[in-house]
Amino acid sequence: MKKFLAIVCTAGMVLTLGGCSFGEKPDVVVSTFCEALKTYDMQAAAACVTTEETVLPEMEMEDEISQLLMDYMKEKAAEMTYTIEEYTVEKGEASVPVTFTYADASEVLTETFTDYLTRGLELAFSGADDDEIEALFADVFAEKCDTVETSTATATVTFLCQKTDGEWKIYDVAEEDATALLMVMTCNLSSAMEELDASFSY
Repeated sequence: MKKFLAIVCTAGMVLTLGGCSFGEKPDVVVSTFCEALKTYDMQAAAACVTTEETVLPEMEMEDEISQLLMDYMKEKAAEMTYTIEEYTVEKGEASVPVTFTYADASEVLTETFTDYLTRGLELAFSGADDDEIEALFADVFAEKCDTVETSTATATVTFLCQKTDGEWKIYDVAEEDATALLMVMTCNLSSAMEELDASFSY
């Protein structure tokens, strides 16, 4: 789970400069970025930011469980809505707050792992091999997706923009909002994984 969380964090925070023009208003580039998040189009998101020294990594999952969770997050991201609030512009910089309403799938993941551990132990004691135990996760996750109702959560993230050579780009988010943006991108699965990791560390 830590490996998967690291991949998500990297994909969310390491973006590269694109060549699109976003005109005279900072809300245009922020809206474009938010639309890219809804489809998990990291290349489109990359075009909205100013970072030049890094390259967006390929978001390839190294195991089936990670890929399963990534596919689920992409599906849920499409349900996201957002409102660009009143923003301020001063001396070529802008602060653009965005309020997101998004799916909170943390309970789905928590119940999946709780049930998976119980049933996985039963399989292990019955002589099942590793492939059967790993395949169980997909079955349990599918069950929980059908039976556990996801709620919605809201978060406000302030995007910091600057105007360079006549166009606006995002150069950061407010420091206190970085975690909130990750929660939005992962439908709160990242917070659930951190809690599960902490509980398994004892």
